[in-house]
Amino acid sequence: MLDQPAIKTENLGRVYKTRGSRRRKSSPEERVALLDVNLEVPRGEFFGLLGPNGAGKTTLIKILVTLLAPSTGGASVAGHDVATHPHLVRPLINMVSGGESSGYGLLTVRENLWMFGQFYGIDSKTTYKRMDELLDVVGLKDRANTKVSDLATGLRQRMNIVRGFLTDPEVIFLDEPTLGLDVGASRDVQRAAA
Repeated sequence: MLDQPAIKTENLGRVYKTRGSRRRKSSPEERVALLDVNLEVPRGEFFGLLGPNGAGKTTLIKILVTLLAPSTGGASVAGHDVATHPHLVRPLINMVSGGESSGYGLLTVRENLWMFGQFYGIDSKTTYKRMDELLDVVGLKDRANTKVSDLATGLRQRMNIVRGFLTDPEVIFLDEPTLGLDVGASRDVQRAAA
């Protein structure tokens, strides 16, 4: 599958059904979030998707990471169809969203990251090695033994970034990953990703 693009969509669309007005007792309406999206991203390429709020960027990412099914068209990631073979896509990808609250507050940063490594089937030795390298990159190594519930929002987001890269994914999706980070940390993350 190495000859396949990292991401490919063909006439991809997503329609959400919204509730009708209770007063008018109207039927459900449809809201088009994506319409005929055709996209091809080669392997090894950094690709940015820009647009105003409500343009469908997050909806597109959710389809590509197999969290939502497309309404029309198709999409593949790393050569696998996201709708018919999500079980083949998921081990090859990871995602970091802005403002997410992943992790378990009673566990430390290190324990949370080890647990996520286990979810992906990564052996402990490899998990700890990657974890230490990545915690150092995002400036969180000194907080590795701090409970996640005791971290400020920006520090939790740094942990989420480490979690996203911990699995060494073929394709990583970043949806506002620097949301909640201060300006300096945001620049550090951007430099590390480049």
